[in-house]
Amino acid sequence: MNLQPPLIILQPNKQHNKSSNLPTYKSILPHTMAPVKVVIVGGGPAGISAATALAKNPQLEITVIEKHKSFAYHNYAGPRALVIPKWADAIFVDNSNLFKDNKANKIVTGTAKSVKAHQVELEDGSIISFDYAVLATGSTNASKTKYDDKADGIKEYHTIAESVKNAKTILIVGGGAVGVEFAGEVAAQYPTKKVTLVTSQPYLINEHFSKTHLTKKITETLSKMGVTVVLSEKIVKGEDGHILPNGADYSLTPATVKSESGKEYTADVVYLAVGNAKFNTEAIADGLGEGVLNEKKEVKVKETLQVVGFDNIFALGDIIDTKTPKVGFVTQSQGPIIAKNLASILANKPLTGKWTSASALDVMGVAFGPAHGVVYTPLGIFGNFTARMMKSKTIFLPATYDSVHAGKVPEGLF
Repeated sequence: MNLQPPLIILQPNKQHNKSSNLPTYKSILPHTMAPVKVVIVGGGPAGISAATALAKNPQLEITVIEKHKSFAYHNYAGPRALVIPKWADAIFVDNSNLFKDNKANKIVTGTAKSVKAHQVELEDGSIISFDYAVLATGSTNASKTKYDDKADGIKEYHTIAESVKNAKTILIVGGGAVGVEFAGEVAAQYPTKKVTLVTSQPYLINEHFSKTHLTKKITETLSKMGVTVVLSEKIVKGEDGHILPNGADYSLTPATVKSESGKEYTADVVYLAVGNAKFNTEAIADGLGEGVLNEKKEVKVKETLQVVGFDNIFALGDIIDTKTPKVGFVTQSQGPIIAKNLASILANKPLTGKWTSASALDVMGVAFGPAHGVVYTPLGIFGNFTARMMKSKTIFLPATYDSVHAGKVPEGLF
C-alpha cells in the first residue's frame, strides 16, 4: 500500500518579524501519519548532537547532510594532531554507524547550496525535502579541516607534525584557542624547542574572557613551559596582500614575518591561526532570506531554538545568535532541547525546551598537552590537575567515538 507523504500547511501568524519583514510560519502536521521527515544540515558536533537526540524518536526519518565523506572531524584535538601524528589518524572518526539502530535514517554526502522552507538544494543539484529541519552548518576557522577526503587530511597533519618535530624554532600567529593550544602542545611534546606565540589582541582566547584573569593564567602556564607570549603585536601582510607567500596558512620552511611596529619574527615553522570565525550561513540566507541573519551573519533563533520566522526549522551550535559560549560541551546541550520541542510539536503540546543566556555554564578549558592546561569557571581559574581531568588527557575524543558508534578509540593515545 502506498502512503502519501505528510502534508504541511503553512499558516502565517498575525505578527511579523519587524527586523526582517518575514512572517512567522507555523507547521500543522497530520501527526497520525509517519514518518516525519527531518533533515539535519551539517554533521559536525552540533549536527551529531541533534541527530543523536532526534534518533530516539521512532516517528522520525532523519537525513543528515554532511560534506565530509564517511567521517566526523574531531576538531577539538586538531592542535594535538599537528604535533603527534597518531592523533591525526584518530580525529577523522568513522560516522557510518551513526544510525546503527535505525537504518531508515541516513547520511548524505553533499554541501547545501540553498535551504528553503521545506527543502534543501545541494551543490550537485539534488533536492532533499523535509517536514522539519535542523541547521547545524557551523563555522570555519583555523581548527576546521578543509579536506573532504580523510586520507588527504591525515596526510597534511602528518606532514606538519614531521616538520614541527624537525624544527628548532616555531612561530604561531594568533592568540585564539587554536593558536594557544598549538603552542602548548608543541611545548609539551618538545620542551627544548623555541616556541613564540604572537597575537594582535591584548588578551588570549577571545574577548568574552578578556575581563577575567584567564589571559594571565595562560601566559604564566605557557611561560613555565618555555613559550614566549607576545600580546598586542599585529603581524602585517606583505606586498602581495598576505602574511605568508601565496596566501599560505603555514610555512614548513624558514620564513620571516613583520609586525606593525616593524619587528621581524623568523622561525623554521610558521603557522597562522588568525582570523575570526566565519559562520557558514550563506545557504541559509539564500533560501530563507537575509532577514533570518543578524549583522554578524548568525541565525536569529527564539528561546526554543526555532529560526525566527520559520517554526518548522531549528538551529544550533556556532551559527545561532546566542550569548552563551560557542564551545563543544555547550552545543551538546542544545540537541536534546530541539528533540524535546519537536516531540512537543508532533504531540500538539506547548514547547517547554528553552535555551537562554543562563542555559550553559560559562566554562572554558584549554589543553597544553596531556598533562597541562587551564580551566576557567565562574568559581575561579584552575590549573593542570583540573585541566587534565576535564580536557587535556583525552580532549573529549571518546565522547565523539561513542556518539557516532565508531567503536573503541585507537590505543596508545592516552
